[in-house]
Amino acid sequence: MEAREIPMRTAKEQLPKLAREVALGTRLTITVHGRPVADLVPHVPQPDAPEKPRVMPARIELAKGPSLAELLEETRGDR
Repeated sequence: MEAREIPMRTAKEQLPKLAREVALGTRLTITVHGRPVADLVPHVPQPDAPEKPRVMPARIELAKGPSLAELLEETRGDR
């Protein structure tokens, strides 16, 4: 695998091109003032994690009774 260092400024300006290079197997080390700060490496697919069972949302049923409008009307009548 080829490896090389590139300055941060170049990485910012040429990210799409660099991403294509990395996808082809190049390893890039990004530097700031000559010091390594990050590595761009080809993606390694992870084995599929076991699928978690789906949790169905709870169903809520409202109790039968007077509507909100009816309750408001009752309180207004007490004035």
